[in-house]
Order: sequence, then structure tokens, then C-alpha cells
Amino acid sequence: MPIVHPNVSVEIHFHRLERQWLLSPEPVGVNDKAIQLYLFDCDQLHDLPQHACSGLSADEWQRAARFRFDRDRHRFILVRSVLRRLLAHCLDISPGKMRLTCNAWGKPLLCGMQDGEGLAFNVSHTQGLACIALALGCRIGVDVERIRPVCEYAEIAQSFFTARESAAIESCVTAEQQAFFFSLWSRKEAFLKATGQGLSRSLASFDVPPVVALPPLGVHQAVHVYAAPLSRPMLVSFTPEPGVAGALAVIGGARY
Repeated sequence: MPIVHPNVSVEIHFHRLERQWLLSPEPVGVNDKAIQLYLFDCDQLHDLPQHACSGLSADEWQRAARFRFDRDRHRFILVRSVLRRLLAHCLDISPGKMRLTCNAWGKPLLCGMQDGEGLAFNVSHTQGLACIALALGCRIGVDVERIRPVCEYAEIAQSFFTARESAAIESCVTAEQQAFFFSLWSRKEAFLKATGQGLSRSLASFDVPPVVALPPLGVHQAVHVYAAPLSRPMLVSFTPEPGVAGALAVIGGARY
């Protein structure tokens, strides 16, 4: 059963892609009723069979070749392959015919489409865990961050967060600072990715919009959340798995 929050207006579907799907994908895609988020472990396939990574462009193979470590190269190839398969299914074409471009700040887009029009997508990955978001007719951004020890929270917060956000981090008890730090970081990155500006804009230049915080996710789950007015961004914080902070930002669109 979906989790329902007051004033329901947006539905988000979370899917966890297992090894068998990555080897022999079944059709999945996007519709005009919900935002789709696909989560998968890049390290569950140590040796990618050829058919699992077909369709990448020459530029993507060149980018893959520049990775110093095999593990990072493997993760990049798998993420791009899964992204191409998901987009290709939505557009009813083969992955190899998919043409991608970037906006002025480097946000990937489908060729011939403006950000916020037609099929929208965004990708994030952190130490092996990948997340791909798909939606129609809006701008989206997603970010996942593995929670890990970070020295000097206060100094980093003063450089990358606003005064209000820095104060919120400092007000946390020590045991909660680490998780809150990465939760806040993921929200800010997701929001900047949705705007299309990415890290060309300083994280300290804005306070994040109000957030809807979801409980830990199941393997496959539909979640209804309250949406802000269409004139304001919607920001959702989620926990894709223990020890990971995730955030989804949505700007514009009919909000399903």
C-alpha cells in the first residue's frame, strides 16, 4: 500500500533493480501519473557481459577509458547502460540511437528537448549505489550521498551552507550531526541539479526549500507526498538504504 501524507498530490515510485534485471531487463518506464526512481547496486555485476552495456556512444566509451580504476570504470559503464535502456524503452527506440546532450552548465538532456519539457531524467551515484530519476514535463534533480566520517563539520558548513543551515548542523547532537550533514548536502545538490545550474552555483547562495522527509524505503514502493504550489520547488528527502541520504527535487510541471 502507498504511504499517504496530508494533501496528497504527487506520487513517486521507487524501484530497486536487481542483478537479473541488469542482465536481462524487463520493460519499465515512465508515465504521466508518477515520478519514477530506480535504485541499483553497481557492484553486483563485477564482469559486465557485452549485451548488458551495449548502446553507449563513442564519447561515453572515451569517458569510461579515462577512469584510473577498473571499479570506477565499471560503475560508469553500468550506470550509463541502465540509463540508456530506461530512456530507450520510454521513447520506443534502441539504446544505441539515443542522443544525449548537455545544457550550458553540464546537465545531461535528451537532444532536441529543453529542460522541463517532455521526458526528464537525472542521475546520481555514491560508492556503488546508483539512482536514476525519470519524469514527464518538469525539471528534476536527484542526489544520493553515502554517509561517512567528515572532519571539521563546522568549517565545511560555513563554506558551503548558509548561516541558518550551519546553525542547524551545529544544533544537532554529535551523534546526529553526520547524518544531518549529508541529508542537507543531498537536498542542496538535488535542488541545484533540478534548476540545471549544478555546482556552478554556490551551495551557500541559498537555503533549501521546505522538505518532505520519507521513512526508510522498501524494495518496491509507491509514495504519495504533498506538493508545494507549482510556483515553488518540491523537495523530498528519502533513505534509499541504511547509511545513505537521498533527495529528489522537482520544479514546475503539473505535479501529476
